[in-house]
Amino acid sequence: MKKLMDKIASNNDLKTLLTHLRTSFIQEGKTDEEAKMIVQNIINDNQILLEDFLTHYIICVKGPLAECEQSNPGYESFVNYDNGLFYISTRHCQHWFFENKNDELKKHYLYTDFDIDIFSTSAKEYIDQLGRDSDIFSQPEQDIRKQFLESSITKIKTNKHKGFFLAGEPGVGKTTLLKVLANGIASLKSEFKTVSFINVAHLMSLVKGSNFNEKHLETQKRLFDKLKNADVLFLDDIGSEVPSSWSRDDILLNLLNYRMEHQKITFFSSNFSMNEIHKHYFLKNQNHAVEQIKQKRFIERIHALSEEFILPGKSKRI
Repeated sequence: MKKLMDKIASNNDLKTLLTHLRTSFIQEGKTDEEAKMIVQNIINDNQILLEDFLTHYIICVKGPLAECEQSNPGYESFVNYDNGLFYISTRHCQHWFFENKNDELKKHYLYTDFDIDIFSTSAKEYIDQLGRDSDIFSQPEQDIRKQFLESSITKIKTNKHKGFFLAGEPGVGKTTLLKVLANGIASLKSEFKTVSFINVAHLMSLVKGSNFNEKHLETQKRLFDKLKNADVLFLDDIGSEVPSSWSRDDILLNLLNYRMEHQKITFFSSNFSMNEIHKHYFLKNQNHAVEQIKQKRFIERIHALSEEFILPGKSKRI
């Protein structure tokens, strides 16, 4: 029995379970000595199971799944307790979590056109990297990016309905900043938020030409549902698509109008400022009076959904 108790003492999970058991008996009114005796009796009654568990117990550490030594790679055994009996269960091990570290993040994304396994950078990782890239980002440039992330997360946590319209020169890092923010929101532990992220030019390429194809129409509907209904939507590089009455009024206006009416927070990035994008979406060769009304309706939705945040600086692309 002494050997068994020594093994139990060296197994942190089992030791923690027994401590919780003893505490629960004390909370039921037992004295400390009585609680210890009850736990010891339970151990005695389950000696064979505990000895078998500890003999075959393998500790997993973070690392590739290929290095897992469990009999069923990715799963480890642990002891649970119920009504006087211990029983052995299984759960994912540290190797599995290392291999599937982005699974929890992915659960929050309804749609994204970037690969989360390739870009899973968190806000903390991004800010740390900024500090290491001081030869690329000046201190004011680092500070403004931190301010954007902090202000955006505050909007989410305080249930604001307006996101940011992130404007800046091409190559200044707007898309990267939006991806970092999207991952940050998707990983919030305080509340579950669904996220969709799409480049606007990519959106247009996905829906183009699907008007006469039933299968494409169904795919388009599913995509729009994910964009419309996400708690937080990121429309990256708006204005990069070729503006037309179809892209502006049939696609974007309908999407933005739904989100405005349902008070869903939306973030944009663009190479245009809000003033410049106003001009960008005025379509020539249209009835001037009608075009003014359509343009105004569209721009009003952008203003209703976001406030401008200028990201200063020159292109960081090499």
